[in-house]
Amino acid sequence: MTILRPITKAQYEVSFVAPNGPTLIATFTKFSGIKDSSSTGEYANGTGNRMYHVVGPRKADNINLSAPYDPNLYKSLESYWLNYNCDYITVTVTPKDCIGNGSAPGGGEYSLYGCRFISINTADVDRES
Repeated sequence: MTILRPITKAQYEVSFVAPNGPTLIATFTKFSGIKDSSSTGEYANGTGNRMYHVVGPRKADNINLSAPYDPNLYKSLESYWLNYNCDYITVTVTPKDCIGNGSAPGGGEYSLYGCRFISINTADVDRES
């Protein structure tokens, strides 16, 4: 008899490393992903009736992390936020399986350099979480 093992939802282990500052490692259930794009433009060469496309500077959008309410996670995040002095940090996002024993199917680790915290929303609780 075949035993089916469905792919489980992933959780994300995230480490925040600040130079000369604290390090925080926490687990989140939602990661918005990395959105990196560039603007484009067009120009005519003026003599050959030809349009050229140029690629402008790249822009990375903010990432969002969230998790159901966990007092330990939120207290450590609040403490990290209070001690954070707007230095650039390195954020590493590692997908894990739901029990946290190993990498999720597809694996992969994302390292984001030159990041800064812009906001934090803690202790957001509802009956569903």
